[in-house]
Amino acid sequence: MQNFGNGLKEAFRYKWLLALSLICSICVASLWSANIGAFFPILEVTLNGQSLREWSANKIDASELAITNYELEIAENNKSLQAAEQANQNEDSLKEYRLNQSRLDSLKAAEVKSLAYHKKLQPYIEAYCPKTAFSTIGMFVVLLLLSTALKHLFLMSNMMLISYVSNEVTRSLRLKVFNHALELDRGTFATYGSAGIMAHITHMSEMMGQGIIGFYSGVVREPLKIISCLTAACFISWRLLLVCIIVTPLVVFLIVAIIKSVRKVAQQLVTESTGMHHVILESLNCIQSVQSYCMEEAERRRFQASTKNMMQVSMRVTFYNELAKPVIEFFGLSMVSIAMLAGSYLVLEQETHLWGIQLLDRPMSISAMLVFFCLLIGASDPIRKISGLFGVVGNGIVAADALQSLLDKKSIIQNPAQPKLLPQTHQEIVFEKTHFAYHGEEYVIRDVNLRIPYRQKVGIIGPNGGGKSTLTSLLCRFYDPQIGAVKIDDLDVREVSLHDLRGRIGLVTQQTELFNETISYNIAYGKDNATQEQIEDAARKAFAHDFIASLPEAYNTQVGQNGQKLSGGQRQRIALARAFLKNPEIMILDEATSQIDLPSENLILQAIREHTHNCTVLFITHRTSVLAIVDTVIEVQHGTVTQRPVMPQEKNQAA
Repeated sequence: MQNFGNGLKEAFRYKWLLALSLICSICVASLWSANIGAFFPILEVTLNGQSLREWSANKIDASELAITNYELEIAENNKSLQAAEQANQNEDSLKEYRLNQSRLDSLKAAEVKSLAYHKKLQPYIEAYCPKTAFSTIGMFVVLLLLSTALKHLFLMSNMMLISYVSNEVTRSLRLKVFNHALELDRGTFATYGSAGIMAHITHMSEMMGQGIIGFYSGVVREPLKIISCLTAACFISWRLLLVCIIVTPLVVFLIVAIIKSVRKVAQQLVTESTGMHHVILESLNCIQSVQSYCMEEAERRRFQASTKNMMQVSMRVTFYNELAKPVIEFFGLSMVSIAMLAGSYLVLEQETHLWGIQLLDRPMSISAMLVFFCLLIGASDPIRKISGLFGVVGNGIVAADALQSLLDKKSIIQNPAQPKLLPQTHQEIVFEKTHFAYHGEEYVIRDVNLRIPYRQKVGIIGPNGGGKSTLTSLLCRFYDPQIGAVKIDDLDVREVSLHDLRGRIGLVTQQTELFNETISYNIAYGKDNATQEQIEDAARKAFAHDFIASLPEAYNTQVGQNGQKLSGGQRQRIALARAFLKNPEIMILDEATSQIDLPSENLILQAIREHTHNCTVLFITHRTSVLAIVDTVIEVQHGTVTQRPVMPQEKNQAA
């Protein structure tokens, strides 16, 4: 609940909009009870066939007559009481006289109050109300229509204001999660996966936003409507109202139990939703493998299973949400039923007491009792609407907890508090007694000691899974070693800001990553303010210009998701062009020419030899052709790393 509360506090950045929405809610609530209360004069006029002027005048006359009669009865009762006291009658008789005296005093006080009220209203009624009964009904019908239209205007304004605030909070939350995800280390990111992160950014943020809307709209507006109706009912009889809501503690207990169940099931719904996102993203991102291995049916079964699990949990959520409705309806029905039984007795018998308990100051009219019923019904409707918000707000609470859990995950790879600056041009890359394990103490590389001078071209060779890419991941500081250090000159890379370190490195991997943008955008990615001339020059160095120029829109061609509109070799050339354009101090080529034909690869290797004079180049490769241009070789064999010069036979074989 605390995390959801923080989300609600976040909305207070727009406190003036929330204040306006609260004013709108108050207006809606006031008009809600006022519309119900408007039936009282309509009923009075309809039942008695009088105009409001005549009704008010008759009320004044009736109150004056009643006061006179009560004064006579009081005087008579006083005489009887005095006579009984002088005759030393028993205490029961005296008590009866005194109770009657108290009752008459109460009735007289109620009539005096009513008389003062009607006399106060009389000048306004005379000035503004029609003279005939039908005209009076017509006036109230028009006022009822106008107030209803005004109520809906305030209601729409309330929803628009709250929706704007909610959307802003949701957008801010999505930005936080997205920004946080971009800064997570590889290990923590893998814990959630792309699908999990996407589920948090989309589905859970949406649940949080809907919870905020539900709270600030329904949970604020509907209780105000309830308070408005119950307050109006209090003016008719607050004692009778207390009798009607006697079942409230039981209903509150049941609702609290339901809310706890809703939150528990909503947590399961979040888990199942994340699982469904994983299946969707994996199946669609690996569509080539799915189709080539004829696994469409298997993926359909996976998706059917995930959606079935989600449906089952959703049905449980629906069950608990729907369970709240009969409880709330029972509450509303019990209020009206008690009011009907008690009110009918009081009206039919013209009594003010029930079982010796005073419920009314003066006998109630049929019109007043009908309006009292309507006000209770009016209060039960927003109570019913609140029951529908339990699920929405409950989902928002669960989503807020899940989002905060992700935001609380700190990246293991952090910028140092006081980063040191790398030299303008580094002199060497050093691995010093470096040990690294992805899990526990199962070291992928052990006791690595390397020195790679500036401008040297190094080939990193070895079997798959031996730790070749791990070396470059440590240099880029995607991971930190458990033992030892990776240094540039004398500076541990952990002492340098990530922006400074990675800004000097150009990385091209076998799994080329392109954005669903133009070719120009992808080549210029990472190089601000690159000119078109520079982009094309980088493409020529990577031998990509010719095929780009042959495309219908040339450099403005959209490459599709992850470059799916291009061949594997074309994607790799664009990635190489991106690295050339960046002109880094350190270039890492991780199987960067694996999908390029040998003649093109030879041309690219020639370009690398010609255009990387001021650059340290690390080749991770299985191709012997690369060895023709390298100065030294690093062999990685099952975690053991050795550095040696290129053998003459390797040079000859590569040539």
